[in-house]
Amino acid sequence: MYFRKSTGRRGRPTMQYACTTRRERGEEACSNRYGAPAKELTDAIVASLTKGPLNPTTLAAVTTQQRKAARRRPRRSWPSATAWTRT
Repeated sequence: MYFRKSTGRRGRPTMQYACTTRRERGEEACSNRYGAPAKELTDAIVASLTKGPLNPTTLAAVTTQQRKAARRRPRRSWPSATAWTRT
């Protein structure tokens, strides 16, 4: 999928997402000659993410869970610089 500028109704410029396969290989490879309006598609994606994984309540719960898990893990000890030197 790529982002392209197109002329909409009444000659106004619009931005669209369109098929990359059709662009690169031609209409024999992809029959979809229409693009999806970028604003509508982007708004739908953001709305979907906001209701699900990017919901403030969900984000807070996941963050809290990750912090608790990090506290339970033992700290990693890194080898000293002398361990890497050759003798």
